Amino acid sequence: GVAPVKDSNLQYILQISVYVNLIWTLMNLVPVLPLDGGHLLSIILEAIFGFKGIKMALVVGLIFSSGLSLYFLVIGSFIIAAIFLILTFEGIR
Repeated sequence: GVAPVKDSNLQYILQISVYVNLIWTLMNLVPVLPLDGGHLLSIILEAIFGFKGIKMALVVGLIFSSGLSLYFLVIGSFIIAAIFLILTFEGIR
């Protein structure tokens, strides 16, 4: 087995690492292209609607990314708001 961590600094670093990885995984699953969630949505909608599904996934992604950008801007998380704003402009491009 693995011995429990006794050093409080190391324990803090491990705890932060777990939270960062969890948040990054959840953020990656948001249905916004070019994130993985956007690709999954595009694949699903393309299978259902054909080529129109890809366009639908792009529109859904733009709505999600712009909405999340505004939400994080309102609550004061400017870095995350900027990331979603960049993803919005990337989707428009």
